[in-house]
Formats: sequence, C-alpha cells, structure tokens
Amino acid sequence: MARVLYVVTRAQRRGAEVDATLLAAHMVPDYEPMVATLYAGADPAILGGRVPVLASGVAPGPVRKLLGISPASIRFVRSAIRDYGPDLIVAYGGEPLLHAIPAARKAKVPVLYVKISMSVEKLKRGRRRAAFRRALSRAAAVAAVAPHLASELLEDLEEERSVHITPTFRTASDVAPARHRDAVREEFGFGPDDVVAVFAGNLSSEKGPDVALEAVAGAPSNVRLVVAGDGPLAAALAERAARPDLDGRVTLLGARTDVPRLLAGADLVLSTSRQEGRPGVILEAALAGLPVVATQVGSIGDLLRDGTDGLLVAPGDVAGLTAALATLAGDAGARSRLGLAARARSSEYLPDVVLPAWRAAFEDALSTFRARSE
Repeated sequence: MARVLYVVTRAQRRGAEVDATLLAAHMVPDYEPMVATLYAGADPAILGGRVPVLASGVAPGPVRKLLGISPASIRFVRSAIRDYGPDLIVAYGGEPLLHAIPAARKAKVPVLYVKISMSVEKLKRGRRRAAFRRALSRAAAVAAVAPHLASELLEDLEEERSVHITPTFRTASDVAPARHRDAVREEFGFGPDDVVAVFAGNLSSEKGPDVALEAVAGAPSNVRLVVAGDGPLAAALAERAARPDLDGRVTLLGARTDVPRLLAGADLVLSTSRQEGRPGVILEAALAGLPVVATQVGSIGDLLRDGTDGLLVAPGDVAGLTAALATLAGDAGARSRLGLAARARSSEYLPDVVLPAWRAAFEDALSTFRARSE
C-alpha cells in the first residue's frame, strides 16, 4: 500500500482541511494516509479524528505574508517526509504546494497539486506569481476540485498539462438525523414560525458573511440567521448583529464542529460568497434535503439549479438575496420542493462517484514521476 502525505494549511474545521482529511480517509486501503499542517492551529482532533495528523507548531510570519512561504514550515514538512516516508505528497491548496515542492526535492517524492480556490487576483504579477508558477511546474500532476478552477490554471496561469477534475464530496455520515431538529431549535430559542437560515464558513470577505447579515436585515422578521464560523470579520459582524434591525435575529456561534447537526434544525442554507471553489456546505445541504439561497460564484452554479434545488443571485446583490429569503420564508411548500430536489441530486456528491477521479490523479502523479526518474 502506497503511503500518502496530505499537506494542509492548519488544523482547523474549514472546508479545505475537512475535504482533505475526508479524502485521505476514503482513499484507504489503497493509500495509507498521514496529514501534515503548515502552521499551528487548533487541536488536530478538530479535523475529525479520521486520519493521523502531524501538527506544526509554526506561527505564520512576515515572510509568509510576502511570498506565501515560511522557511520554518518548509523544514517541518521536510521532517514529516523524512519521518513518514511517503510515496506521494498531496498539496491541498496553493500554500501547501509552495511548501511541499522544496520540502520534497531532496527526498525525491512526487507532489500532486490540488487547486481548491481562485487565485488569479493574488497571482497577476510579481514575485508571488513567479514563485507559484515555478512550484506548479515542478508538481508531478495537477488537479482541481471544480471545472472553473481547472480553467483558471489552463487559461490564466498558463498550465500546459491536462488538469484532473477531482470533485470534493461528502458522505451519509455528514447528515444529522431529522430527530435533532426540535432539540436544535429549542437550544437556540427558535419558535415554530421562525424560518432558520444557516451560514457556515470562514468569516472573511471572500465568503461574504457581511452580505448575509444585510440580506437578513431586509427579510421578513421571522427569518433567523445562525452563523457558524470564525475569522477576521467576527468582531464587525457582532457589532452589526447588535443593531436594532437585526437585534435578536442573528446567532453568532464561532467555529463549530457540528454543522450537520445545525443543519438538522434549519430550514435553508444561505451562501453569500464573493469568491468560491466548491463549497462543502452546499453538498451537506443537499444531503440534508435543504434548499439553498446562494450567490452564483465559483462552482455554485454547477451544484445548484436556480428554481429547481436552490435560488441563485448575483454576487453582492443584497436586494436579490433578501427577495429570495422572503420567497422561501413565505412558502413552506417551495422550501420542501427545492429541498427534495436537492436531496435527489445529492447522490452525485458521494464518494463512490468521485473517488475514481482522485485515484486517476494519484496514479498519474506516481507514474509521471517514475517516468521522469528513469
């Protein structure tokens, strides 16, 4: 069995880290997994306990901010390679790629780069672009979790090789039983007439939690918003939530590891991103049979069909989001119809459907590296 080292940014319950550890667990028994983080973060157990984790103690510093590279993190990944002895490294994201390539060079281990989000704006020019393209050229194979990200690699970053499309996925265990609904709603004080929307994600500008709050502020008064996540906008969101037009309607939970349970108590999911890859919360919403109100960015338009299993709005369109929330708040039948359609489609997001594409990417990286070495 080949050994695979998955490199992620830090031990945190965010989309990329959850996706990587879920992938690592489901590639067993063909590939024995180990996860290594670049930076210090929360307790590695927050990743779900699915696979072993080597947690870095490195704090992000000024060098990382300038080039996206930390020499201390490179040394940590190099030590992880030496101690674990992988046959393949999966760099899950651009920052892991920048560290995995120099760390793997002396050990002569192939690297598979997985593109998980948009990066063109950060890599238009200068040293960051040069460093990224140099690392990209040294990867044995390249993958992307959504077609639009593959197009960015091919068209904007001038990648000449074919890019594997390796979609993220979720499992049936990512759905909490419906019996949790009453307990969750009681826990947060929601009444039978309240329509509960869940926003789950990093509280950063690209995820648009500020847009979510503004959309709810204009929605009917029975619309409640539960926000699960942490990030740089947390303090500003708390201040906004305390204003009279939202007072008592927004619950800010901070980082959570029980999003599926929260969804069991919800009526819909709200996704207001300005930029996206392939958001896991939309996959989880589909498996839970929940409708989604979302901005049409990234791969969201591939995951949702407007009016069929969700309602799509242009990014940044607060009025459009408010109108969509009002539509679903006033029509339980529409919520049920959209949710049932989402659940019917959710079979596309299960491991059996997507893992063959991942195995092909792994084998491409290994065989390409072997051919180069001969």
